[in-house]
Amino acid sequence: MMTITPLAAACLALMIADEPDAERLGIRIVMTTTGCSSISYSIAITERSAGEQTALLSGIRVFYREEDLPRITGLVIDLNRTNGRLQLFHPNQPNNCPLS
Repeated sequence: MMTITPLAAACLALMIADEPDAERLGIRIVMTTTGCSSISYSIAITERSAGEQTALLSGIRVFYREEDLPRITGLVIDLNRTNGRLQLFHPNQPNNCPLS
């Protein structure tokens, strides 16, 4: 599916633990289509929605829909050691842009 590095998992676990309903929360990958039909990824801390599957990755609940698997498989969630922010990177995302 995807990879959550140990540092990113620790950061996400702390963020989730700060929420009053932490025992029900996990993350969902939010995908936005950008220029040239590329995909930009972000994270939402949320509860599971109806119709979503749950996976436990590095101790973090990940909520996803089966139809999203092809676009999130291979995604890497890491912690940027310079700025302390989470970063999402897909090493195999196809580049369909003639401008790049």
